[in-house]
Formats: sequence, structure tokens, C-alpha cells
Amino acid sequence: KVQVERIYLVRRQIGERLEELKKIVNLPQGKEYLQKIFDERSRYVSGQDRIIKMVDEGKIEEAKVYLEKDLRPILNGYQNSVAALVKFQGEMMMASGQAAAESYVQARNFMLICLALSIVLAVVIGVAITRNLLGLLGGEPAYASAVLTRISGGDLSVEVNTKAGDSTSMLNAVKGM
Repeated sequence: KVQVERIYLVRRQIGERLEELKKIVNLPQGKEYLQKIFDERSRYVSGQDRIIKMVDEGKIEEAKVYLEKDLRPILNGYQNSVAALVKFQGEMMMASGQAAAESYVQARNFMLICLALSIVLAVVIGVAITRNLLGLLGGEPAYASAVLTRISGGDLSVEVNTKAGDSTSMLNAVKGM
């Protein structure tokens, strides 16, 4: 009696877990594996009920023969269907892990390319700004500062050197003073 109650309790718990699993299995192949489990479980539960009835009727030897001859193969089919779903889920997890790893590599490579392009762009912009400033000043900032410091100190005799053809820089304007 206690064993039968235990069988019914475990049977109910397994049924609840399978119903929970049914809610989260989404792929068609996974649903097929799960349906196979439900089908095999139904056969197994029917076999259990048959053995319980035989034992209740006192047909112990007949129940033993049925258990060995008929119910064990059904149990093996049930266990194999569970193992097939577990294997499928494992394969799906491996595939998901590989896809995640590939996504990581692609994202990392994209970030490295963006970083390299940003560095190149920063260098190009820096060179362009420097060349523009040097063109506006008419020479190196230190030279322009030294010339302007002498002029602001009252030395108007300072010789201002500019590049040939320079007609728009600040140093050229100072040279014309």
C-alpha cells in the first residue's frame, strides 16, 4: 500500500515536470521528442497499473512475469525517449554555445576594426588640424610666439622669416608691419 502511494506520488510529480517542460520546448524536433516521452510514459503507466492490479488480486507470480517480459521493455523505451530528448537538448545547447562564441568573435573583430579606423581617423584629423594651424600661423608656433613676444616688447626690428609664396599667414602679416 505504501509503495503504491509512493508510485502515485512520483507519477504525479513526473507528470507535473513534463507539463512544465511542454511549456518551454519550442522547436518542432524537441516537441517530437517530448511527445514520444508522453506516449512511452502512457504505456508505462498503464503497465504499472496492470501490475498493481495483479498484486492487489494476489497474482504475484503473474505480476513478476509481466514485469520482466512486458513492462521492462516498455520502461526501456520510456527511458530511451527521455535520453533522446536530453541528447537533443545537449546538442542544442552546444550549438547555442558555438553560435554565441561566433557572435563574440564577430563583435570583437568589428570593435577592433572600428578602433583601428578611429585611430587612423584621429591621426588624419590631427595632421590636418596641425597643417592648417601651421599654415595660418606661417610657421612653427614656438617661432611665431618668439617673434610676437619680441614685437610686443617693443623690438620692431625683428626679422620675420616666412615660406616662399606665403601671403595669407599671420607671420606674413607681421612681416608686412
